[in-house]
Amino acid sequence: MLIGPIAEEIFFRGILYGFFRRWGAPTAIVLSTLLFVLPHTSGSIIPVTQLIGGILFAVAYEVEKNLLVPMLIHCLGNLAIFNSRPPHLKVVSIHIIHSQLFSKKISGERHLGAIS
Repeated sequence: MLIGPIAEEIFFRGILYGFFRRWGAPTAIVLSTLLFVLPHTSGSIIPVTQLIGGILFAVAYEVEKNLLVPMLIHCLGNLAIFNSRPPHLKVVSIHIIHSQLFSKKISGERHLGAIS
């Protein structure tokens, strides 16, 4: 819940928004938000939460001129979304993450310090 939002903010706001800012804040907000939404799409469904979040993060960065502001908003937003899931879905999500990190085999050995 921390690394993903921080990395995304560094890339989408720190790098892309900064690049697009030369054409004005509205252009930078729209383009960085569209690029932020693309990897979050699932089929033909537009991820409204990420669309609104992308706009909010970009505007916060524009207003505050401090990358820590959208990072904090993004982390808190993810925390709120993750904690709003019913308990049985949290367990499923944690199990999926755990199995992806610790159960994949590389050259016949487990990685990331998994205990055999």
